[in-house]
Amino acid sequence: MRAPLGWGYVRIAEPGSTPLRYLRFGVLRLQAGMAQVLTFPGEESLLVLLRGQAKLRWSDRTAQVARRDVFTDPATALYVPPGDSVFLEAEEETEWAVAHAAGEVVFPVRLILPADLRPREAGGPGFRRRIVELLGPEDAAFHLLVGETFTPAGNWSSYPPHKHDEERPGQEAALEEIYFYKIHPPQGFALQWIYTSDGDLDEAIAVRSDEAVLIPRGYHPVAAPPGYDVYYLWAMAGPRRDLRVASDPAHAWLLERHHLSSPR
Repeated sequence: MRAPLGWGYVRIAEPGSTPLRYLRFGVLRLQAGMAQVLTFPGEESLLVLLRGQAKLRWSDRTAQVARRDVFTDPATALYVPPGDSVFLEAEEETEWAVAHAAGEVVFPVRLILPADLRPREAGGPGFRRRIVELLGPEDAAFHLLVGETFTPAGNWSSYPPHKHDEERPGQEAALEEIYFYKIHPPQGFALQWIYTSDGDLDEAIAVRSDEAVLIPRGYHPVAAPPGYDVYYLWAMAGPRRDLRVASDPAHAWLLERHHLSSPR
């Protein structure tokens, strides 16, 4: 699904209108000089700056944040617990991805800065990528897990294919997921395959910048074609906040061949 163009906050995926149960997702775009107050009762949220420069204000704190684009600068994000408000004022055109999950008021508002991030390289020849956890399993949150993956042109990502749709403590956690894409150069595309081992779900999708793909279940590898770098913001939520995934047994031999411990 494509994020609608226009200004303000737009919710593009949520329970009821999609197969999702825990996860919600939206996009906020502001013109220079525009301001907006965001409050989400009953939902914890992570606002991820994709591009632009803005002032933030919450409680008795303020911050100025900036990012040229996702391929040039690291992320800044703001975690907002249910019911708290944040004031955003755009100093230039800005765009934010906003991930939500049902939650309780447990953790305070938290600003996540580039210096807080720990990027890591993953994969092997032909499936290399960089992963940045913005809200990882060790970070304070109720349900949400959020991060960014950067896949260089000509590589596969989320590979070998993995899934996280069954509750198997110690092995796999049931987590819904959304990918939100940016492509460089912007006229490019990515290919995403979502499938289950029994063949009940088997879909290949051409994806372009500013499109979101819902992954309620199944394996979900991504291909970045030659000439086009692929970014996707990933957001997950489920009954248990544990980032454990299971490789497709048919392709798990790649992990052993390249001495890798995880398909993520």
